[in-house]
Amino acid sequence: MTSAAKKFSPGLQNPESFDFSFLFQTERTIFSVGGPDGFFKEVNPAFERLLGRTRRQLLDHSLFEFVFPADIPKTLQWLFDLETNAVELAFENRWVHADGSIRWLVWVAKTNRRDGHWYATAHDVTESRETQESLLAVQQRLSLALSVAQAGSWEWDISEDRLTLDAGAEVLMGLLPGQYRGRSRSLLRLILRQDRSKLLKLIRTSVESAGSFEADFRLRADLRGTRYIVVRGRVVARDRRSRPQRAVGIGFDSTSQKAFEEQLLALVLHDPLTGLRNRRSFDQTLRREWRRAVRSKRPLAVLMIDVDEFKRYNDCFGHQAGDQALCSVARALGDEVGRSADLLARYGGEEFVALLPETSIEQAQAVAERLLDALRGLALPHAESTHKVVTASIGAASLVPDDTGKVAELLSAADHALYRAKRLGRNRVEC
Repeated sequence: MTSAAKKFSPGLQNPESFDFSFLFQTERTIFSVGGPDGFFKEVNPAFERLLGRTRRQLLDHSLFEFVFPADIPKTLQWLFDLETNAVELAFENRWVHADGSIRWLVWVAKTNRRDGHWYATAHDVTESRETQESLLAVQQRLSLALSVAQAGSWEWDISEDRLTLDAGAEVLMGLLPGQYRGRSRSLLRLILRQDRSKLLKLIRTSVESAGSFEADFRLRADLRGTRYIVVRGRVVARDRRSRPQRAVGIGFDSTSQKAFEEQLLALVLHDPLTGLRNRRSFDQTLRREWRRAVRSKRPLAVLMIDVDEFKRYNDCFGHQAGDQALCSVARALGDEVGRSADLLARYGGEEFVALLPETSIEQAQAVAERLLDALRGLALPHAESTHKVVTASIGAASLVPDDTGKVAELLSAADHALYRAKRLGRNRVEC
């Protein structure tokens, strides 16, 4: 048995009934063990080689750090199914290699009811997927067009800018059958204003170059609310100079699918215990606000917040009480981080982080002091703490980013300030 398998086996219930050594020694079959929290508990060398990452990198991060972003919602759904039904599932998704390339994997996974872990093997089907990609894309579009209930077809005379809709497409756009007669641009009034120019630019560019396109937009709200529409089309006729003359396509209502994806994405971006944004969401927002601050030449501030002596709190009151305390802390902090542009997230364990755009170090310190006052106001008893109540230490940092700086510098500065606050007695702010 390899060292990786030996390390993992003691954590199994009834380890004598399991022998995973051959799975960790195999050169081709990918094997992994994980939990409902989305973290790997063990991976074999074949998985390391496939993604170009070390075992430690894979175990230290959520698997969603490596899944292709567009496949995160369905991957999360599969984890839910495994956790709730404990059935054997077969599924396919994409993973991002360390060099940025994409790997397609076909998985077979099942949950062990005794230890709550899921066990999965996978095969790399990247090569076959790439060779079949064009054919599959056409088949998927056809299948989708035939399966959705709210769908319709259209034909566009590009040279005359005249659009013909079938009855299904008219209903899809909120029109009575036979109501629409006219040019394509006359439909723009039905589309949400914010989506119009983007839609026109995408279709115009795609038709002139690739000859096919896919676009989504929102219809103006009616009694059914705002609806999401997806249209797909292809140029089927050109003149002697290769200028597009006619295109055909389909459209369908994706509102339900969009709502489901947004719900799943919210789960991926939020901490399940406190309801705050999680570290993934914080990292994404930080990069976006950093770029904005570079352009505006305005300061960007970060507060690193760590609950003091929280391990002792758990040891004294138990982990369930500790979870309740973290929820109370999260609510108290959230009440004080109130601007729409500000972001409060759970960074990990008992650590929180606040992102404050357009905030100087003096302003950041003032916010941090309010956060400490809010925690003191909770007066959560903590017999093992020097202060006898739950408190926190905060490290604050602020800078005006430029093209030469790195996001890590801001986080490092706030982290150093946090450790200084810990060394100087806790329950304080250091900048």
